[in-house]
Order: sequence, then structure tokens, then C-alpha cells
Amino acid sequence: MMNPMDEDVQIKVKELEKETAPAPEVFFEETPVDEALPKVDEYIGQELLSEAVTGLEILKAREPENLNVLTRLRDVYIKTEDKEKAIGEFIAIAEIHEKKGDMGAKDAMIADANKLNPDDPRLVALRMLSEEVKEEVEVPSEEAAIPAAGTPEKFQEEMAEADFYAQQGLKDEAINLYKKLLEASPGNEEVMKKLKALEPGKEEQEEATTAVEGDLKDIFGEFKKGIEAELGDKDASTRYDLGIAYKEMGLLDDAIQEFKISGKDPGKVVQSSSMLAMCYLEKKLFPLAIQELKKVLESMSPSDERYLGAKCDFADAYMQNKDFSKALKLYMEINSQDPNFRDVERKVEILKTKAAENKGKPKSKKDRVSYI
Repeated sequence: MMNPMDEDVQIKVKELEKETAPAPEVFFEETPVDEALPKVDEYIGQELLSEAVTGLEILKAREPENLNVLTRLRDVYIKTEDKEKAIGEFIAIAEIHEKKGDMGAKDAMIADANKLNPDDPRLVALRMLSEEVKEEVEVPSEEAAIPAAGTPEKFQEEMAEADFYAQQGLKDEAINLYKKLLEASPGNEEVMKKLKALEPGKEEQEEATTAVEGDLKDIFGEFKKGIEAELGDKDASTRYDLGIAYKEMGLLDDAIQEFKISGKDPGKVVQSSSMLAMCYLEKKLFPLAIQELKKVLESMSPSDERYLGAKCDFADAYMQNKDFSKALKLYMEINSQDPNFRDVERKVEILKTKAAENKGKPKSKKDRVSYI
């Protein structure tokens, strides 16, 4: 009879476990991310850092904004003294904190990255304008808006609708509604503040921005030449991270060029196209954003955990392009799968109301942006 405590038996059992266990790549591709992380921790604890990196990179491709994955990957790269890749993860984590509005956490990540290598081109690019931006002229803040007392329910509904348009970048619709609300409630400070934020008239800020851009144009031009000479087109990850850095500084054209280069790598198509779409949306080049987001969706399986979010981004882009029928169709599809996802239920209601109001109206050629 075999003794399970026998050393030879235990060795044989471990060998059989290895033979029957799925390949690491398959495990990390198929196992839910949260359930796969303990395996990564096991690798790290055993100093199997190469295996840990392989698993984490697969998990990162599945969930690019999972902080549990990115922080582990950053720490492993620090352990292996791969400073370049560690800095890339610091920058990616910083961007996620910025999206969440946690600027303190973002700044802390960039500060820690600088401790590894302050001369890294991506960090140099981030620093070049950060100090200058602080010197820009700021418009004095106004007193907090005071809600109107005894506001009717209809007033609040229209305020919410106007806020929705403003959030979606539909400034004309938002401005018209805010003006209508001011007619109903003259002197309403909350409405006046929101209207002022949307209407032109920020000459001081524009002049300050122009001055900063003029001062740094030549310096930054030389810096970019050095980057091109050093990186070339081969390192997709570094080009992607550099695109992130440019985008954070508001250098959208430079960011777009970097994301186009990184997107040539099959492994970076989804991430690069997503970032390209964000840049195009900021530049109000909505058809180009739609084109990139379509590419993102076509590169994903509907079972992908990121698919619903990408589809919602696609709908938002149609919304900003004022192609409300296509936006509504996509929102309704998302709503049927998950009514609580990114407030799509409310978006469907608003767009249905808008469609009913516009029924029978002739379409204006200015309703949608097109380059055809």
C-alpha cells in the first residue's frame, strides 16, 4: 500500500499535477482576472518573475485599467530592474487615477516614476509643460451656485436634460435649454454659472495658453526630434506610453501620431484605437472617433468583459456627432443587457423624448458632421 507521506509519492503527485494542469497562458486567458491573481502572487512569492510577467501581461490585455493587475506588473518590473517598463506602468496607473479625478494619486505615481529614471523621455515630456501650465492665468472662481427655492419638478427635469447635453458635448442643445430655464427663472445663479461655462468669452485663458505654446514650441520641437531618433517605430509599448504623456499635456496631434504608430502592433490595436478615439473626440473630429471605435468593437468578442464599455463609447460618439438614431439604437441594445450600465436607461429616455419632439422636422445638413 502506498504511503501518501512518502517523499517519492509526493514528487510523483506534483509531476502529475503539472502534466494535467492547463498551460499558464490558457489559465490566464480563461480564468476570471480576480481568480487568476492569486496564481500571480504565488509566482511572485516563489521568485518566478518571468512567469508572473507573462500572466500579468495577459490579464492586462484583458482588463487594461485593472489597478490590481497594473500595480503588480509595475512591482514585478521594479524587481527585475526593468525600469522602462515599470515607468510605463506608473504612467498607465497615473492616467487611471486622473480619469477618476484623483489628481493627488496621479501626481504620486509620476513622482515615484521619476525616482526610477527622471531622464525617461516620457517623463521628460510630462514635465516640460506641467510647470508652465501652473502659470497660466486662471479665471477667478465664482461663488457656489445657490439652488432656486421652490423649483418645480419640470424645471429640475429640464435642468437634468441640459446637464446631460453638456456632459455629452452637445453645447448648442445645452445652451438653448439653459437659456430657456433662465427665462423661467431669471437670475438663477446655478443656471447662469452653467451657461457661462459653455458660452465663449474666456479670452484671458486663451491668451495665456497661446503664450505658453509660443514659448515652448521650438524647445519641444527639438525634444520630439530626439525622441524619434531614439525610439523609431519598433517599440509599440513605449510609443503608446508616450502618446499617453502627450495627451495628458493636451498635445493631441502629437498623441494621435504616437497612437497611430503603436496601433500597428496587433497587440496594441484595441488600446491604441481607443485612445485615438478619445483624442478625436476632444478635437471634435467625431467621424474619425466613430471609425476608431468601430475598429475597437470589431477587434473584440461580444463575450469580452470590455465589450459593453466599448459599445457605450461607440454610442456616445454617435451622440456627439448628433446622429441620435444610431446612438439610440446602440443605447437600447446596451440597456437590454444591463439597464444600470453607465446610466444608459436615462440616455434612452432622453433620446426617445428628443426623437418624438423632432418627428416630422426636416433634417438640417448641419445636424451631423461628415467628411464625405
